[in-house]
Amino acid sequence: MSKLQSKSNFPMIQEQANLANREAQLSYFGWITELPDPDPILLSQGTDISTYRSLLIDSHLSAVLSKRKSGVMSMEWEIKANKSPDNVRDFIQDYFDNMIKLEKIGKKILDCIYYGYQPFVLNWVNKDNYLIPIIEDRPQEYFFFDVSNKLRIRTRDLTGILADEMIFVTATCDDDYLNPYGDRVAKKVFWPTTFKKGGLKFWLKMTEKYGMPQAVGKVPKTAKPQARREFARTLENMIQDGVTVINNDETVELLDAGSRTGSADLYKGLLNFCNYEISKAVLTVVNTVEVGEHGSFAASDTQYSGEGKLNLSDVSIISSFFNKVIRLIVDYNFGVNVPAPKFTQFEADNVDKTLAERDGVLTQQGVKFTKKYYMSNYNLQEEDFDIVETPTPTPTPTPTPAFAEKSEMPVDRILNAIPDKLLNIQMQKILKPVIDLVDKCSTFEEMNSKLAEMFPEMDTEKLEDILAKAMFIASIESRNNA
Repeated sequence: MSKLQSKSNFPMIQEQANLANREAQLSYFGWITELPDPDPILLSQGTDISTYRSLLIDSHLSAVLSKRKSGVMSMEWEIKANKSPDNVRDFIQDYFDNMIKLEKIGKKILDCIYYGYQPFVLNWVNKDNYLIPIIEDRPQEYFFFDVSNKLRIRTRDLTGILADEMIFVTATCDDDYLNPYGDRVAKKVFWPTTFKKGGLKFWLKMTEKYGMPQAVGKVPKTAKPQARREFARTLENMIQDGVTVINNDETVELLDAGSRTGSADLYKGLLNFCNYEISKAVLTVVNTVEVGEHGSFAASDTQYSGEGKLNLSDVSIISSFFNKVIRLIVDYNFGVNVPAPKFTQFEADNVDKTLAERDGVLTQQGVKFTKKYYMSNYNLQEEDFDIVETPTPTPTPTPTPAFAEKSEMPVDRILNAIPDKLLNIQMQKILKPVIDLVDKCSTFEEMNSKLAEMFPEMDTEKLEDILAKAMFIASIESRNNA
């Protein structure tokens, strides 16, 4: 029997587990209540998280963050019963249906991706003898985490006030024991955004300086410094106004700045590189925001797949937050032992059409799939559907054609009954003049011309009469068989 299996040894083992914390480590100063934010950027700059808020003025950073949020907020949502009573599930459904700011709150929840964590306050109000919370976001600067990774409200003293879990709920991104503040994207885009600002500043200066021909003035050697300064101001005004007046002994030359374009491309390349780095930090891919001059279907498909996986990870953040709120609502109004419904999100059209068409064909051929198959391949829950046994359809017999017969057609049987000698006599009467004509003609043109004249004179009346009678008899026999 192991130590863990012995109940008498359990307190001792648990005491050892309690030693693995910050308070028990000699390297930690236990008198400090606030756990410092381990963000290396904030530590090196000696600032707080508000530094990252100022970066959002960058248009590219704002665009990629909005794109990542919109990918999640465009998904459908639903409230699943999760073994909760019907009245509890309906109550939660009604709460979310009437939450007008649901999309706004969802986007604020996803701010934790950028900042690492996002605190919210729940203002409880009474509605029809039920308590429901109004969710409002709060700035990160108002809070900090203590040595036990608990959220505290910042006050004038250093200890702060422990945030009540029934009032404050926090959304976090990839937080752990070492870093309860979360793994924020902001620290990954800080330097690319900062360098981008500097590069843009120098690029604007270079554009202003070399974007137009540079004016160079020439004055006589005997010109005094005062005259040179006045002439320089004249050239400066000429750049603004486009015209100037100079003396006869002064000249102005315009130097083309075309040779400076290579330097301008360096700044442009720096800005593009910074944008790529920002896109990779936020979206993990760059094709959607910065396509460039070349692309391929494979790259776009990889882009779409990568963003889909990213959306799924972000969905868990929103679902986890709302499920905490739902648990609190159920505890307040129905009891802590009542199962709480679950908030879930899903793609509106996430069914593989190729797979569905294949399964449809196999089902028609008699293949029967299990519930486990549908749940794993179509993202369904067991309570969402039932498998109904469909009876195999009875094959429909092929109808017999109206004029069909067991062995041969009536017209064939009647024609076979006509004596061969009679048919031969009639055919000889018709064909003999043609044979004689062919023997008498010496050329093909002559035969073709005389043959056309002969056909109106042919006597086919007897043969036509025999065939007409045969067809009449065949028609009557077919109707009788039908």
